[in-house]
Amino acid sequence: MKASIAKTVLIMSAGLLAACGMESSTSPESTGTTAKPAPTGMDGATCATLPTDAEFGSWRHTNDLYGCLRGLAYEDWSKAGFEAAHIVSWGITGPHLDELIGTLTSYDSSDAVGAAMEELGLLGGEGEAEALEYYGEDWKPLTGSDWLLKAGNQYSFDAETGTYPNNHDALLYELTALFGDAFAGAEFSETAPHWESNEPYQLHASLGDQEWRREAENYGDWYDVSAVLDLVNEMAAAAGSPDRIMPLQSYDQFVTVIVGPGDSLVAAATAGLVNFADASASMERGKAFEEEVLRRLRIDAE
Repeated sequence: MKASIAKTVLIMSAGLLAACGMESSTSPESTGTTAKPAPTGMDGATCATLPTDAEFGSWRHTNDLYGCLRGLAYEDWSKAGFEAAHIVSWGITGPHLDELIGTLTSYDSSDAVGAAMEELGLLGGEGEAEALEYYGEDWKPLTGSDWLLKAGNQYSFDAETGTYPNNHDALLYELTALFGDAFAGAEFSETAPHWESNEPYQLHASLGDQEWRREAENYGDWYDVSAVLDLVNEMAAAAGSPDRIMPLQSYDQFVTVIVGPGDSLVAAATAGLVNFADASASMERGKAFEEEVLRRLRIDAE
């Protein structure tokens, strides 16, 4: 089967694994245990009890814990923090669960999180205000990422383009627009390799009287996100802008970034308000999921 047909199958089967009870191999490994007693001193716990219908440490279990802790935090932040502190000892990890647990165990309230983000100057910017429409005006933020979403100061894009060439230059225009006037007059272009070649892309950028040339790895129909973000930050520094762009943790192939004062981004990451991510992580997750779907459906992507 041709690759383009395989891609269509992937899109149609995005929810197939979950519907069939087939978890992706990119999910946290399961221990194979389906039930354990609640931790000592946790009588009456709401979330810190292990379900019998989901394997301990599985994607579903992690997601259930995340949803339960969020709901509990809205009702009783202190209790949610107490249970989160016990859940940490289980060694279960997941980008959103890790951030939520870190928030609940480090801050006294959602307002304290918001105040810390505001003090760092991270709740303004040129992000996606319309993203909040999905949640509604009455939605209440809990974590640092929630507050960024509420403020419209984050931007997400798919690491997979689905096209040739990838048009890294178009992505550069989108990302530098998040800096406001700092990149006024910047120009970008891309020289793409032959579609059957493994040679890298050649990126060219100019700002004022300065020029940059950068190679971007040829990952097929995936952006070289690391090269793009590194180029943006190098140009921002050369332009004298205090702002930098930083990728945040996500759980799928979408890349989420925030633009803000560089020192504030470092401080927010150090304080656990935001979780810094490897820029290539979204692509790796997406590719791993594709490979797993193709393997399970016995489809040859070539």
